[in-house]
Amino acid sequence: MASILPGRRRRGPAGKSKAYVSLSKGWALGSVGFKATLIHDHALAARARAWESQGAKEIRQEQWRRELERCLRVLGKTVEDNPADLKSADWKVAIAAHLKQKTQASNGWLCDQLHMGTPVGVSQMVGILRRKGGASLKWLKQLI
Repeated sequence: MASILPGRRRRGPAGKSKAYVSLSKGWALGSVGFKATLIHDHALAARARAWESQGAKEIRQEQWRRELERCLRVLGKTVEDNPADLKSADWKVAIAAHLKQKTQASNGWLCDQLHMGTPVGVSQMVGILRRKGGASLKWLKQLI
């Protein structure tokens, strides 16, 4: 009997089952849609100290996604327009600049969502827009 107890303490109350391990991951249990609804309904802050970094990341990305959808609607664009248009299309640069300013979306995330090439490219295009203006400015004004 004494030999069973030490092993039990090492494995935890439910051993090393998949169910037990999955309960210790993520900030909420449920689908992506369920988490999105929680974020929206309760206006959860991404900076809450009680959450681990993965949960905060999911919350931030959901907020970025919602703002991206709003921007696409305002400009009359769709997700299908993203890969079909140029990586440096004026409307894409305007959305990227807006999202970076309003939500602090990462260059990598913007690159993936808007099909803009590389994160460095996103940074450069947004920087040029901020410094010099250009054709993207008319699109950006519609988003503000």
